[in-house]
Amino acid sequence: MTRLLDHIGVAFADLDHGQTVFKRLGFTLTPRSLHYGQFSPDEPVQLWGSGNHLAVFHEGFVEAIGITDPTGPSRVKHMVAKHAGAHIVALGGEKAETQFADIRTFGDFSTEVCSLQREAPFGPNNEEVRPVAFKNIYIDEEVFPEAHFLLIEHVTPEVLWQPHHLIHANGALSLQAVYFAAKDPSALAAKLKPLFYDKAVRSEDAVQLKLDRGSAWIFTPDAWNTKAPGSYVPPLPAPVGYQIGVKSLGETRKYLESQGFVVHETSSAVSANDVPPGLWISAEDAGGAAVHFVQEPKK
Repeated sequence: MTRLLDHIGVAFADLDHGQTVFKRLGFTLTPRSLHYGQFSPDEPVQLWGSGNHLAVFHEGFVEAIGITDPTGPSRVKHMVAKHAGAHIVALGGEKAETQFADIRTFGDFSTEVCSLQREAPFGPNNEEVRPVAFKNIYIDEEVFPEAHFLLIEHVTPEVLWQPHHLIHANGALSLQAVYFAAKDPSALAAKLKPLFYDKAVRSEDAVQLKLDRGSAWIFTPDAWNTKAPGSYVPPLPAPVGYQIGVKSLGETRKYLESQGFVVHETSSAVSANDVPPGLWISAEDAGGAAVHFVQEPKK
């Protein structure tokens, strides 16, 4: 069974603010997509009070999801009421039906496969509109309250991964990792086994869960505080940041400093099992989730 880190979603109380934050970080964003649907089974399809922009990379993407109308219905309200920052952790790699059959072997804590579709601009000048389709399996947040987990299959990847969306001022090429913090990383790693399996590398204060593409790191709060700059940490356990692979750390630093960011640097890993060296933007400056830019490995 193949498991990939597909995308991370950072929730904002105001999507306009999220758009500004992501653009300042150097991400090229897809046009705004407003959310439609049934908010509950007995309600009609309607315009919600939320939407998103995506920063799409050669591998994976990061989503800025936020409220566009405070009077409208939106599940984002629940996210931002809990805390600012990263909430959505999406995994993929197989057909949705295969993923569903696999996850159900661990227990009855997911929805059935949900087929979703929306219209998206297509072409370098948005000259067309094409449907973007995907299938989601949502994980019960009462069982896994640590994040808004889901499994995904992209039915029309060519509409999402358009070439002009993949060029970023910060040199971003890939989503490489999601970072969690928890008082007991080993216990959380064991709990997340149905989602991440058990390709775990343990150190004294962290656990790395390796996927077929990407990984999840779980740090103790003290270990996280030594890694990431700033002081903001959401109620734990929770996602606290993410790692982006870039073309050139030097060029990324120049861009971030040109935007007025205070750039923090780790010059070397503490051990072979530590995160790679790179550049950090604090959670306070990045919408509630710290961003770690690292050199993209040669392939």
